[in-house]
Amino acid sequence: MSVTSSEGSVTLSYSIIRNVTSAEEESYGSKAFIAVIPIAEALKLDTRGNVRDYIPDYNGNKRNSTHKEIEATLRDESERFIQRHSGITIKATSIKVLDDKRHAVLREASIIDGAQTRGEIKRFLALCEKEGTPLPNIHLRAEILVDDDEEKLTLAAIARNTSTNVSYLSIAGAKRYYDELDEHFRAHYPDLKLKKSETDTGEDFIETEKLLQIVHCLMPKDLIPEGKQWANYRVQAYYQKASVAANFSRDILAARDPSNKDHEGAKTRYKFYLDMAGPAWALREKLGSAAYFEGLRLYEGRGAVERDDNGKIVSVADSIIFPILSTLSYFVRFNEKKQRWMIVNIPDALIRLLASSAAKSSRSYQKLMLMGRDRSAYEQLDNVLDSMIEAQRMNIVFD
Repeated sequence: MSVTSSEGSVTLSYSIIRNVTSAEEESYGSKAFIAVIPIAEALKLDTRGNVRDYIPDYNGNKRNSTHKEIEATLRDESERFIQRHSGITIKATSIKVLDDKRHAVLREASIIDGAQTRGEIKRFLALCEKEGTPLPNIHLRAEILVDDDEEKLTLAAIARNTSTNVSYLSIAGAKRYYDELDEHFRAHYPDLKLKKSETDTGEDFIETEKLLQIVHCLMPKDLIPEGKQWANYRVQAYYQKASVAANFSRDILAARDPSNKDHEGAKTRYKFYLDMAGPAWALREKLGSAAYFEGLRLYEGRGAVERDDNGKIVSVADSIIFPILSTLSYFVRFNEKKQRWMIVNIPDALIRLLASSAAKSSRSYQKLMLMGRDRSAYEQLDNVLDSMIEAQRMNIVFD
């Protein structure tokens, strides 16, 4: 092929194809098909639209149990392959079904879910060819989503994979959603950069999804989307990283679309993420230091802290830190003069008080992760802040 499948057209052979378009999909001009295709047809499709590309192509040591199960079925029980594995999902901007030839012609087609399956098929067929083994007659099931709106198909890929362990980091990175965020982060941390793909590894990369969670946790109450409950929204930052990243992607799209009903709110939140990328990360690093938690009787058997070889605290669990971060959102303000979001001076005495209270609370949970999900843990620290404000008048000034 002179061009890849996502740039031109590709013809897939099939044994069965069915139009399964719903009334809802018809209402916005989309179509959906289910097809049974020979496994080799999957290799005609690229994976540029996939949530993550096939990692073992980059590093063979990363083939996990799922990859090996696919391989074993292809090799030993090929007749059960279509039954045991979920197949692939293909996006395309148009489709033409030629029933007389049993061909489907797709334009700008790409696999959005199933790149790992495609990778194992490619590996299996290459092995058959190398060994001179006749190619077995194996089929897989393919769902074909047809829509001329590229962004809607991207969101479909994201939504489908938030229910699994698959991260959509790679596709968001490929859509360049993280470029500006990375630029703002590196203004504070020039030696570090954000992961934009699951193949970005090394000590100079930080977890983009973790940064989004931290910034989300610091978001002031008046910035949350209309219809969202503050108590639930703030807790979401700790244990719903896929939803947090999806919210960020939606805000980017809405910020670019003046016709979107949440356009102005999304623009404000997007700017908040950009402005706070560096300061939020710095605050999380500060809170996890030994300065605030040393000697506070944290149950170390529960993973509350990580210590170095000398016994010094090097990190504190997010389930303890996130409620503190959320309370400290009180100190996040928009500086009209500088036209950016900033963290105003936080009294060190308050941080020590919050750390002590959070450490004490952590001892009441059988499982430490439950603290990060418990709204009352956040509210308890809010009460600590309220008490301190009432006890003394704070001078909040910008640096």
